Amino acid sequence: MGCNINAQKNFEDEYVSAVNTLASISQRRFLDVWMSFDLIFKLTTWGRRHDHALRVTQGFINKIIAERKAEWKAKTGGNFYERPHKRQALLDLLLELSKDGKVLTDDDIRDEVNTFMFAGHDTTATSVSWILYALGRHPQYQEKILKEYYESVGTEELTSDILSKLTWLEACIKESWRLYPVAPLIARQIYHPITILGHKIPIGSTILVNSFLLHRDARYFPEPDSYRPERFLPDGPRYPSYAFIPFSAGSRNCIGWKYATMIVKVLILYVVKNFQVESLDTEDQLRFISELVLHNADGLRLKISPRKQRILV
Repeated sequence: MGCNINAQKNFEDEYVSAVNTLASISQRRFLDVWMSFDLIFKLTTWGRRHDHALRVTQGFINKIIAERKAEWKAKTGGNFYERPHKRQALLDLLLELSKDGKVLTDDDIRDEVNTFMFAGHDTTATSVSWILYALGRHPQYQEKILKEYYESVGTEELTSDILSKLTWLEACIKESWRLYPVAPLIARQIYHPITILGHKIPIGSTILVNSFLLHRDARYFPEPDSYRPERFLPDGPRYPSYAFIPFSAGSRNCIGWKYATMIVKVLILYVVKNFQVESLDTEDQLRFISELVLHNADGLRLKISPRKQRILV
């Protein structure tokens, strides 16, 4: 939104806490049949905490939208459609598209901002954490990523074309997504009756796809619990369309998967270029928690050491 709230340092920020509360409670409602009824839910502590957090997030975003509109009009001399010269944040683009409320209302803009905040920030951070954990457990792949990078890219500025050529980087990321899918449960509401493996699924049902288990299916991924990025190299095996779905699949897949993939590649590459990563916890010490994203109960402990910079000759 182009608004700095120092969330990296200010862990008690009211907006950040509210976002985390909404994410946690929403996931709990998926798994508790009684909490799925609004009348019951609103009478519980969860319901009251949820409503308070919702008021906090909506109030904060409404305030930012109002301030940005006033700032925009002041800087453009009252011409709301004059494009500013500075680089625009997502909120600026939405305000421009709104045609001053004729296309997108303030509520529409707020909903779009919420979607990107909820679907984009925690998933990316969690993804990077799990990828670094996997690379920290298998440091030889850090070297493979760097070797390919320096041999094929060197000092060139990163572009999307260059990122697509870094096959070891992509393979390591995909293998991490396989073992530690950011969204371990994918829900789908049934609006038309379907039959799956002989079982009739009635209208109104909710189906949960467990990607954590799906990605460890030994029929498609031999030694499914082992970290083997070679599976995803260009000359590796080809998998059925729905055997590997880190961003879901079909018409309801993640709308931002290409953007998210690019962000993760850049972040992982820059970390590995500058630091040696070592994971302090073994796989059997992990205690998975499935909320909207996959967490470890005690976090992921990493040892980060400065890496000696390579000299290209």
